[in-house]
Amino acid sequence: MLTMLQRELNLGLAMDRASRIQEDIVLLSARGLRSDLAAAEDRLLALLVDPQGAEADFHRERTQQVHIFIDNSNLHISAQNLLDGGRDFDVRLNVRGLVNSIRGGRRAGRQVVAGSKPPGNHAIWDIWDKNHFHVELSQRDVETNREDAVDQVLVSHALIHICNVEPGILALGTGDGNLQNQMRGTLAPSFRNLVTTALSWGWFVELWSWRASCSRVYLDLAKESEGRFKIVFLDPLRPQVTFKKNQGRAATGSSPEGPPASAAAAAATDESEALEEADADDQDICVVCLDEYVTHAYDPCSHKALCRSCAELVQAGGVEWMPLCVMCRTPWTSIVQDL
Repeated sequence: MLTMLQRELNLGLAMDRASRIQEDIVLLSARGLRSDLAAAEDRLLALLVDPQGAEADFHRERTQQVHIFIDNSNLHISAQNLLDGGRDFDVRLNVRGLVNSIRGGRRAGRQVVAGSKPPGNHAIWDIWDKNHFHVELSQRDVETNREDAVDQVLVSHALIHICNVEPGILALGTGDGNLQNQMRGTLAPSFRNLVTTALSWGWFVELWSWRASCSRVYLDLAKESEGRFKIVFLDPLRPQVTFKKNQGRAATGSSPEGPPASAAAAAATDESEALEEADADDQDICVVCLDEYVTHAYDPCSHKALCRSCAELVQAGGVEWMPLCVMCRTPWTSIVQDL
């Protein structure tokens, strides 16, 4: 029920039985923007007094089916962005926590995740597979080393699916609008056009995105969709849908201040450990894109951590943009190719 309410109210929610106070007391904590908390206050108070309405909604939700299509790179990279404009490269997606948040009490329909093919068999794709997702990997562009046609592949999978089944609930995990390749008077295979097409065919659409990376086009669509298109921001759910590399069992959503943020996050311990093992095995993989072999090192600390493309990206931004080595967090003066 909490996952349903989190989606509906755009809040992160957690319940804790306060046994140290009184056995029949349950504490409900909420996480989110002040505006969202204020808007949800009456609903949460009514829920605590009389939960029957929410229980009826939850039982109705269990009869629904949701079809999920995820842009792994978009959600993973956006999860690392910090409020001060920097990036924390130790942040990882908690796949199980993310999937459980999107599904809620609903039955899973078609599930597809797309990304670019790494040089090795990185554990993230095995984890998506174990969560019953079809994994669609594309080769990177040989000249630019950037993702090639990942968005178009995922859009194609979703379009083929929604035109062959009865309209229901379509959940998209991305923030990309991708209208830059659309010529005037035409439609391109973009997520925005997928959303408008699904809506025109009678689907209800949910967009799961990080607030900072959510294209403005979706905010406009949400105002025009008459309730059939909803944006669910992942920021309030950060403890459930991410963890930090090399934090072991504490990385699955728990914190020094209290218990795990949710049962789903606590159950993802094996996932974080699997990724940590993969990190140990994949020391030659770029720590930024997690796709290409490392070729460049920071100077003076000599940490070899970046592929060519990411090194060029960091150098283009300069020391002011990303002043610290992503491995040891010490200042760098140059980035050099390590032959």
